[in-house]
Amino acid sequence: MDSAWRSILEYFSSATHVGLTATPKETKEVSNIDYFGEPVYTYSLRQGIEDGFLAPYKVVRVDIDRDLQGWRPSKGQRDTLGQEIEDRIYNQKDFDRQLVIEPLTELVARKITEFLEGSDPYQKTIVFCEDIDHAERMRQALVNMNPKRVAENRKYVMRITGDEAEGKAELDNFINPEARYPVIATTSKLMTTGVDAQTCKLIVLDQRIQSMTEFKQIIGRGTRINDDYHKHWFTILDFDKDGFKNESIVRHKYEEPLAGFELKANNILMAMTGGTVGKSYLVKSLPEPMVVDQRVATIKIAPDIRPEYIYSLISTKTIRNVIEKAKNSTNDNISMKDIKNFPIPVPPIEEQHRIVEKVDELMALCDHLKARLGEAGQTRTHLAEAVVEKATS
Repeated sequence: MDSAWRSILEYFSSATHVGLTATPKETKEVSNIDYFGEPVYTYSLRQGIEDGFLAPYKVVRVDIDRDLQGWRPSKGQRDTLGQEIEDRIYNQKDFDRQLVIEPLTELVARKITEFLEGSDPYQKTIVFCEDIDHAERMRQALVNMNPKRVAENRKYVMRITGDEAEGKAELDNFINPEARYPVIATTSKLMTTGVDAQTCKLIVLDQRIQSMTEFKQIIGRGTRINDDYHKHWFTILDFDKDGFKNESIVRHKYEEPLAGFELKANNILMAMTGGTVGKSYLVKSLPEPMVVDQRVATIKIAPDIRPEYIYSLISTKTIRNVIEKAKNSTNDNISMKDIKNFPIPVPPIEEQHRIVEKVDELMALCDHLKARLGEAGQTRTHLAEAVVEKATS
């Protein structure tokens, strides 16, 4: 703690010093314990997740081809600048620093794109790179891999680093839950701390991480919970570079932390994004335990309210108008906040039963009329065919 803060603490040496930190440092140069002593209380990442204050995560490990873990240039081989490459064995610690292998960057960009396309191509994503140059190369590789998304909006992928004015200007939009773009941010150190990315659902590690503190800082960008936007967990896509290793790192099972989000009978599902926004479904029964995709809202009904009554109401024109208004202001998406603000009158349970029975009666009548109209249409068709056949015979 040989810093400007040391003189301030020494000036107030007669006062009680209370140290609070989310990023404890223990190195040869800096030590919290050296000054404050052993912590009197620790609240761990694991505990925060178990208590429901932080979002759980799953880790998807991507192992690069073994050939890339140990590479040696051929005799006299030159780089893209025409300079001869030093003859030695290069390994993971050299990649994207001492040695740039463009196909490796393209491979990582393709894997990220495949993951997004297989889940949600518009989920907020941060790609942590080795340095600013690596972040720019990754940005370009992701642009090349996503031509249609970039054609929709060139800010689909942005480099957000300290030296890039436009990217830094877009940081507020990236962390704004209501802003759709940027979707993917490539960075080095700028977004490691102090970035409240509440809806970030994918953290990509494509850099060597050399300390537990740095690891926790990085994944902290994804641990925010946001009920309004259905953000309750996130994914770490780990392109291991043989960096920091510690078996004590919390590797949560994907299923266990999500038990609180398990789908139940009488829940109502509603699409929150895409071409079916607002479309709903009343779950009657489940053949096996299930959880829903983060693009689908789960509406849980209180015990004293009949689910069929709520399901009927959210299909009305009034609610449809609310959904359309919300879509127009958020790029065709709706949030949990929008759903919670639905104007839902709740009459006594007896009245709910009467309304549901009346709706069922009217729907049955509609089905009957539809069937009769279909039969009438078939009769007209057969009659017309008979007339034509008679006239031509």
